[in-house]
Amino acid sequence: MTLTLEQKARRAKEILEDEVMQEAIEATKQQYVAEWALTDFEDSQTRELKFLQHRLLDDVFRKLRSFVDDWTITQNRQSNARDL
Repeated sequence: MTLTLEQKARRAKEILEDEVMQEAIEATKQQYVAEWALTDFEDSQTRELKFLQHRLLDDVFRKLRSFVDDWTITQNRQSNARDL
């Protein structure tokens, strides 16, 4: 099943505004930072992994925001086209 742009945007907005999701993501990010801080100086591989894991969470939220933004832009363009 393929979702429309509007459906994706609405679902993405729900996820972004969900307090449990926000709490889970923030706790996970804090865990990655704590694990990164506890690595040995020589353990660059683990530090890089923790950095990438932290970054991945940011990327997921950025993509969710882009779904919402894309829909907002589409709505604005349609509204402006009707006004012309």
